[in-house]
Amino acid sequence: MTKLFCGIDVAKYKHVASIYNLSTGEIILDSIHFDNNDQGFNTLLSSLSKLNKRNEILIGFESTSHYHQTLFNFLTSKKYKCYLITPYKTSKFRSISRLLTYMYKISNYFIKIMT
Repeated sequence: MTKLFCGIDVAKYKHVASIYNLSTGEIILDSIHFDNNDQGFNTLLSSLSKLNKRNEILIGFESTSHYHQTLFNFLTSKKYKCYLITPYKTSKFRSISRLLTYMYKISNYFIKIMT
């Protein structure tokens, strides 16, 4: 069974989800746009259901004010594993990711110079 991660960018009126393979980093579905209402939630559910038959899906989203609550309740009622990520943690992760990318570029530069 493959573990997939669905990251959801939560906003007031519309949300955007992307689904990744946790093992390979491969993007399975990119930019699923859906409204913050039952019809939109069912749009997301349709995409998740197609993948859920043979994969475990973990869903994470940043707790943005109260806009995530209805979606969180909807998905947990459908037995999906949902995780809230604090804005502080996502901010720290972004800064670390940028630093690692920068360090990787520097490392590649020195390897290039030394060869």
